[in-house]
Amino acid sequence: LQKLYSGPDNAGRVLVTSGEWSAITEAPANTQVVELAKQSREEICSAYGCPPPLIGILDRAIMANVRELRSHSARDVVGPQVTLLEGDLDAQLLAGDPDLSALLIELEMAAVLRPDLEGRSETWKNQRYVRSLNEIRQTEGLPRIDHPDADMPWMPLNEAPLGADSAPADPSAAPAAPNPKDRLYDPA
Repeated sequence: LQKLYSGPDNAGRVLVTSGEWSAITEAPANTQVVELAKQSREEICSAYGCPPPLIGILDRAIMANVRELRSHSARDVVGPQVTLLEGDLDAQLLAGDPDLSALLIELEMAAVLRPDLEGRSETWKNQRYVRSLNEIRQTEGLPRIDHPDADMPWMPLNEAPLGADSAPADPSAAPAAPNPKDRLYDPA
C-alpha cells in the first residue's frame, strides 16, 4: 500500500477504502431552526414596538441608527405607555377621593433621556427662557445655586435674568461713549 501511494510519482492517485460518507457541514434543517428563533425574536419586537437592535439583533444596525432608535423607543414606544399609566393611576387613585383632587400624577421621563447628553443640553439651552437655572439643575439632580438670579428665567436680550437691573432705567443717565474724533491730538 505504501509503495502504491507514496512518493512524488504517485501524488494525486485515488485511494479506495471501505468507509462511509459523512458531511462536514451542518444540516439545512439546523440552520432553519436558528433562522426561526431569530424570526420569532423579531416578531416579538414588532408586537411590542421595540426596535430589534435594542435587544441585540444587529443585522442592519450601525451606531447612528442604534442611538436614534433608543431615542425613538423612549419617545414613541415607552412614552405613550407612560401616558396611559398616568391616566389610569389618576383615575383609580385620585379621582375617587375629593381630598386628593388637587394632586396630579406625572411620571418623570427625563431619566430615560439621560444617555443623550447632546439632546439634553440643547433642551436646557432652549428652556432657559421659561425655566430658572435652579429648576433645570433640580431636574438634572444637581444642587441649587444660592443666588437670587438662579431662581428666575433669563430673558433673551443680553441674557440677563428677568427683573434684573441690567440696563439703566433712563437711557440719558447712561454715560456716553467717547467719540474718537473729540480726542485731542497727542503725539506722545
